[in-house]
Amino acid sequence: MTRDGSDGSLVSGGFVRGLSLVVGALLTCATLAIAVVWVFGIDAPFDAEPALFLLGMVSTGTAGALSWVARRLEHEEYSLSYALAYGYVNNFVDPVITKLVRSAKPGEKIEFYIYIPHELEELSPRAIDRTVAKIRAADFSSDVVNLDLEEGRARDVMTVYRDGGGAVTYFDIPSTLTTVATLVDYRLESKGDERTGAARRSDVGRNYIQEFEKEVRRLIEERKLSEWVHYTDRELGFLERKASEVLTRLGSEPGGG
Repeated sequence: MTRDGSDGSLVSGGFVRGLSLVVGALLTCATLAIAVVWVFGIDAPFDAEPALFLLGMVSTGTAGALSWVARRLEHEEYSLSYALAYGYVNNFVDPVITKLVRSAKPGEKIEFYIYIPHELEELSPRAIDRTVAKIRAADFSSDVVNLDLEEGRARDVMTVYRDGGGAVTYFDIPSTLTTVATLVDYRLESKGDERTGAARRSDVGRNYIQEFEKEVRRLIEERKLSEWVHYTDRELGFLERKASEVLTRLGSEPGGG
C-alpha cells in the first residue's frame, strides 16, 4: 500500500486537504469556463446550461466528500493523542481537582499547572529531573503529596511553593505522553525512509503533542475546570508570577518593605 503520510501513516488528512484544494480549483475553473460559454452564447459541442448546473452539483459534492474524508483521516491519524488526553483528564486531572477543591480551606486558591512539552525529549527521566532542578534553582521548593481520591487509586501530585510563604501550586508533567514516543519511533521505522532522523522524529512528535494539548484544553473547558487548571511549558513562566506574589505579600505585612 502506498504511504503518503509524512509520519509513515497511510494517506494523511493533510494530503487529502491538499487534493481537495487542487480538485476544487480545477472544478472552479471548469465551471467558470462553461459559464462564459453559456453567458456569451459561444458555440460548443455540448449544452452549456445543464452542463453548468451538473458541474456545480459535482463541485459541491466533491468538496464536501473530500473535506469529510480529510477530517476522518486526521482524527484517525491522531487518535492516540485524543485517547491519551481523555484518559489523562478523566482519570487524573478531573478527580484530582475535585479532591483539591473539596479539601480546600475557605479562601484557599487552587492552582494546578499542566506542563506541555515542546518536544518528546522533555518527557525523559533526565529531562524531568532538569525541570525539577530548574524549579528549585528559582528558589522554590517541590514536594510530592499523595491524594486519596474518591474515584480510583491514590495519586501522587507534585507541589511547588516558596519557603517564604505563598499558596501551594500543584504541578504535573503528563507522563502518559511517553506512549507517543513509542508510536512515533514505530511509524518512522515502518516507513523505511533513510532521511528520517532526530529532526523528523521531533516534528512528528510535536504534531502529536499539539493534538494532545488541544484535546486536553477542550476537555478542561467542557468540564468547567478552567478556574483551577492552567498550562505552562519549559519556560516555567508561572514561577516568576508566584515569586512576585510572595514579595507583594511580604511587603504588605506589618514591618515589611
